[in-house]
Amino acid sequence: LEIILRFVYPLSPQIERDYIPRNMFERDQHLVYAMKENFTGKIKREEYNSLVKINTEGLRDKEYEKDRKTILVLGDSFAFGWGVNNWETYSDVLEEKLGDKYQVINAGVGGYGTDQEVIYLKEEGIKYKPEIIILSFFVGNDLSDNTNEINLTVEEGFLVRNYKKSDKPKIYVYKFIKNRIENIFEIIGSKGKIYDETIEKKEHYKI
Repeated sequence: LEIILRFVYPLSPQIERDYIPRNMFERDQHLVYAMKENFTGKIKREEYNSLVKINTEGLRDKEYEKDRKTILVLGDSFAFGWGVNNWETYSDVLEEKLGDKYQVINAGVGGYGTDQEVIYLKEEGIKYKPEIIILSFFVGNDLSDNTNEINLTVEEGFLVRNYKKSDKPKIYVYKFIKNRIENIFEIIGSKGKIYDETIEKKEHYKI
């Protein structure tokens, strides 16, 4: 079955992450991978369709001003703002609430562990001379991210998992079956929206 699937159903390198736009990430010498400068695209899933803009510093936000009091936000997908638009990330909301007191720099990157965040702080983040640093820590996976080898990389412009060779056959079969089941649900019309469209409106996030 595995051999047949490899020939008749070749998979993109982006196994299980086909909702992430191509060329949003690139390989990085120190961080393994990082977001690509000046990228603009959308992350689309059933429950959201979010706009992502990366600035010239490789961060998801507007351009930053020098000589301003700065709060630096470090973290993974929660800090990055997975599933929301640029202006809906908690760093952007915080900056709006603080007014002109501080600029809040969103240095969150999906999939990062605290080890990568510390490297980023030493290599890049420190140049912003932050007065306050906010570290987002998710107990659900950050502990394992910090103790295990980084299992994400970039291939052909896609952010992919570094699957072990022994895992690939299972992944091919799983992906094939999952894709066919999803197609069946689409055909019979059972695939409906599972979210309220109001979550896409900026006004919904104002507090």
